[in-house]
Amino acid sequence: MTKFYVPPKAKKLFPECRSVIDFLAIKGKVIKSSPRRCVLRVERGGQELFIKIHEGVGWREIFKNLFNLRLPIVSAQTEYTAIRRLEALGVATMPVVAWGVQGWNPARRRSFIVTRSLERTVDLEHGLSDVLNQALNPASLSRAARKRRLIHDVASLTHRLHAHGVNHRDFYLCHLRVDREGPTAMNGPFKLYVMDLHRAQLRRRTPRRWIVKDLSALLYSMLLNPSAVAFTRRDGLRFIRAYTNMPWSHAVAKDAALWCKVVSRTLHMLRRQPFGILDAERHALQWLNDLPLTGSAYCLGRQGDAYINASLRQSSGLRNLLRSPDEIMATGEVLKADSTTTVVRVEADMQQWVIKRYKWQGGWAACRLLFRSSRSQRAWCNAHRLMRSGVETPRPIAALDRRISWHHGASYFISEYVAGERCREYFEQPIHPMASQAVVVENLIGLFRRLGMARLSHGDMKDTNIILRNNRPVLLDLEALRHHRSDWVWRWRFGRDVRRFLGNRWCDPELVRYLSEQLLPYSTRKQ
Repeated sequence: MTKFYVPPKAKKLFPECRSVIDFLAIKGKVIKSSPRRCVLRVERGGQELFIKIHEGVGWREIFKNLFNLRLPIVSAQTEYTAIRRLEALGVATMPVVAWGVQGWNPARRRSFIVTRSLERTVDLEHGLSDVLNQALNPASLSRAARKRRLIHDVASLTHRLHAHGVNHRDFYLCHLRVDREGPTAMNGPFKLYVMDLHRAQLRRRTPRRWIVKDLSALLYSMLLNPSAVAFTRRDGLRFIRAYTNMPWSHAVAKDAALWCKVVSRTLHMLRRQPFGILDAERHALQWLNDLPLTGSAYCLGRQGDAYINASLRQSSGLRNLLRSPDEIMATGEVLKADSTTTVVRVEADMQQWVIKRYKWQGGWAACRLLFRSSRSQRAWCNAHRLMRSGVETPRPIAALDRRISWHHGASYFISEYVAGERCREYFEQPIHPMASQAVVVENLIGLFRRLGMARLSHGDMKDTNIILRNNRPVLLDLEALRHHRSDWVWRWRFGRDVRRFLGNRWCDPELVRYLSEQLLPYSTRKQ
């Protein structure tokens, strides 16, 4: 297979090149080099050009990408197609001068692409401070206004790419360039250029995980840019507003999971840095803690993977607990202890909290957790899911997940302590009046109906996992709770929860009959 694109203007610049092999033999100044790819800079006809040469990637690289569910990059055709797509979208990029590919074997396919140099431009990673300080005349925008304008333009450009099925895969500030002079008009936009598109992916619709990858890479480079330009909390909110084209509060409320994943991935990238172990107040992680992603929960990269409640992020008691949870648990009251979990009630900041420690389990249990989140993380997410669904559950305080190599280690889920009676103890005691029991029964039916409306199944609906507070049920032990998209799977799981609850021996036969009439038909309805 041979593809060769050299327009007449390019033939005048390279009269000696009549084939792909001739272009691959051109000598120039090496700008970037890797085992399978190199970038050369040459001058032809008074123009500065860049030649990117792709050698055969080999079968090992191809199979590695396929194993990771990624299409391998075997030639320069990917970059050429991406440049043409960006030009059709009106996004400025490197103009193509010529390109070609030769070879049927994808492991040994050789190719090249020639692009023009972007003169009088600077990349945003190293030249951001110079661009913001540039002033053409006394009437030009101030530094703060230019910074806001640039954030808006970068966010709009990112949204345009993602909205039209383009994801960059290396979307760092070093791959964005801008004119040195800035906007040509007083309130005009910056002219941004997108570079290095050899890994770009083109689809009809950009998958969510690739949107998260691009946004987290951009946020990471903004926080660690060497230009000494601070990226503040307000700047982050401006970016969200410009990217979503709606007020940031509405954008966060509408798609909190997206921005939470972006911050979590950025934290994971920051922890690879030598200063990732420093205190958050001394580093840009403090900005991530202040960014209101979900309105109630914030991510914090300390002592492992931790998630804390927004209202308690300044709590000294919670910080001490996250720093040494085992020492704090040793001073509390043990509520439950078995081979897999330990539940302890402690006091911190004049409040009573419950710490549930999930012990590390080796063998097959550890292998299963390689491909799913830890039990504490599941309990944290399920607690917020229940609160959004109107189901009462103890307010989550924090979740801490420690790792042993790439395995999940011991994890901790911290929630508020709920004082009340167990459901079994309530019905076993004859001191409660019939009117109060009727209210409790109706509230229990309402609990199951709310779970059904949200298509949730608890997974362990036994009597000890329901506490009655002011005659209202509060649901505990949320690590097995699941949300179901399939209707028949949900009906099966939900029906199993109902039968598990009705199978408790403490229930009065008449009560069991009434609950069966109310709940079992509901579990067979199609939602």
